[in-house]
Amino acid sequence: MIYTAKNREELVEQVKEYLKRSDVREKVNDETTEDYKFMYILMKKFDPKETVVAASNERGETILFYPFSDAEDVCNSLDFDPDWLLFSYLEDNFEIIEFDIDAHSDVWFGVNAFGADSIIFPKGFQQYLAFCKQNDVTAERLKQNCNYEGIDLMKHFQRKPHRNKEQER
Repeated sequence: MIYTAKNREELVEQVKEYLKRSDVREKVNDETTEDYKFMYILMKKFDPKETVVAASNERGETILFYPFSDAEDVCNSLDFDPDWLLFSYLEDNFEIIEFDIDAHSDVWFGVNAFGADSIIFPKGFQQYLAFCKQNDVTAERLKQNCNYEGIDLMKHFQRKPHRNKEQER
């Protein structure tokens, strides 16, 4: 099934409703009453059944769940590491379907904390930066919307070199 904008919006709404349910907290042994907030949705290219959703709570703990899988709904709560919880999926042929602006700030803060030179999944990092470029996610926008104060990750963006037909021969 190819998602249209309407289906994408419905998916995001369903995810947000799912995150409000108390059994989500129970599955990750979270005894608080706080809700998990939607971060992003990733979908494997050519296989919409392989969809991953990330959400976080106020303490910065992140959960991943798989809304179209028969497997366990929610994996354990984790500290947010953009390299493993985002870039690794992008390198594994997932694509970003939806991304909350606050979650972008979490990614940028995370990369700043670990350092861009320590990224294990650089292709996934570049795919994420391409998404940021296409969707006008900038340091300035994050500063205005999320009080972001870190370095501009777009300085790490590497455009793919364009090859003309003569160079390919």
